[in-house]
Amino acid sequence: MINIAIDGPACSGKTSVADKLADLMGIYHLNTGALYRAIAMHLLDEGINIDSEEKVKVSIKDLVLTVDFINKEQITSINEKSVVGKIYEIRVSHAAAKISPIKEVRELCVEAQREVAKRHNVVIEGRDITSVVLPKAKYKFFITASLKTRAKRNLEKLRKTNEKTTFDEALQDIVERDTADMTRKLSPLKLTKDSIYIDTDKYSIDEVVAIVYGYVRRGGK
Repeated sequence: MINIAIDGPACSGKTSVADKLADLMGIYHLNTGALYRAIAMHLLDEGINIDSEEKVKVSIKDLVLTVDFINKEQITSINEKSVVGKIYEIRVSHAAAKISPIKEVRELCVEAQREVAKRHNVVIEGRDITSVVLPKAKYKFFITASLKTRAKRNLEKLRKTNEKTTFDEALQDIVERDTADMTRKLSPLKLTKDSIYIDTDKYSIDEVVAIVYGYVRRGGK
C-alpha cells in the first residue's frame, strides 16, 4: 500500500495539496479533519454539551465511525448514516477543536484512519498523521503557511457558508485552532524529524504538489 502522510496547521494548503496529489496519482485522499468535524456536528445536532468531557465520552461510547469512497469522494458516516451538511461552519470548527483533545474521540478517529490506510492507497492529511496515525509511513510531509495567508484562505472557506464573516473572525478562528492543536497534551500538532517541511507561502499549490509527487516518485529521495 502507498500511504502518504501530511500534517500541518489549519488552512495551510495541505487539503488542496492532498486532493490534487491523490488525483494525480489515481489514489484516495482522506481528510481526517472531516472525521472530527463529523463527530462534532453529530454532538451539536444531538444537543450534547461539548464543554462536558464526560458527556462527550458517554455520547460517543457506542458510536460507529466509518469512511468509504464513492467515485473518489470521501463519505464519512456515523452509525451507518452519511454525514452531510455545514461541517465547515465556525460553530463546528470550534466544537471540533474542543472535542479533539479528548482521548476517546482521538482513538475513534485514529482507528478509522488506520483502517482506511490498510485498505487503500491513500494520501492522509491532518494534525497527527506523521506522528501518531502513520508514524512508519515512508512518505511524510509537514505543510504550513503564514498566519496571514491561512487567515485569508479561512475567510474564503467560511464565506461559502456565511457571507458576513470578517477577516478578523477568520483570523481569530485560526489562532484558536492553532492554540488547541499545538498545546493539547494528546497528539499535538508537531513537525517530526523525518517529515519534509514545505512553506506554501513560497509556492503555488500546484508547485507544492509537484514537489511532493517528485519526492514520492524518487522513492523518498
